[in-house]
Amino acid sequence: MMNMQNMMRQAQKLQKQLEQSQAELAAMQFVGKSAQDLVQATLTGDKKVVSIDFNPAVID
Repeated sequence: MMNMQNMMRQAQKLQKQLEQSQAELAAMQFVGKSAQDLVQATLTGDKKVVSIDFNPAVID
C-alpha cells in the first residue's frame, strides 16, 4: 500500500513539473528565418503566431 502512495505522490509531483514547464515554454518566443532572411516568423512556445515579417524584396 505504501508503494502505491509513493507512486501517486510522484505522479502528482511530475504533473506539477509538467504544468510549470508548459507555462514557461508558452511564455517564450521563437524566431525562424528563411534563407537570406527573406521571411521571419515569430511564435510562442504554445504555437501561437506573434508575427510574420517579409523582406520587401519578396513582395515585388
